[in-house]
Amino acid sequence: MTLKVQELEFHNGLWLGLISGVDPGSDHLPVLDVSLHGEPVDAVQVVRSQDTDDLHLHIPIPPLAVGSGVHSFVITEHKGAEILARFTLVGGDLVGQDLRAEIDLLKAELDLLKRAFRRHCSQT
Repeated sequence: MTLKVQELEFHNGLWLGLISGVDPGSDHLPVLDVSLHGEPVDAVQVVRSQDTDDLHLHIPIPPLAVGSGVHSFVITEHKGAEILARFTLVGGDLVGQDLRAEIDLLKAELDLLKRAFRRHCSQT
């Protein structure tokens, strides 16, 4: 099954998402990678809800992403190249920020592809 991540809410510096596509009744929690400007985000957690058995993704927003500029987060399966979700935080002057956000996302996707390609080349 293919994993999917959907945003639930974002408040108090915590981005919360719902993970779907996990086999029902599975005890295995998926391992997800979250990157910001090509660097991993620490303290990311996958948590199983006690009431509904849903899986939630908790991403604490690092302090460097709170401020002026465009900060794009990319969520992938661990060591995977497929992007499951992404979100962008924009602060400061908003003139021209939409284009910068798109360029930032393209850079993040290109970095993922480069890593996957290098990994593929080193394994073959």
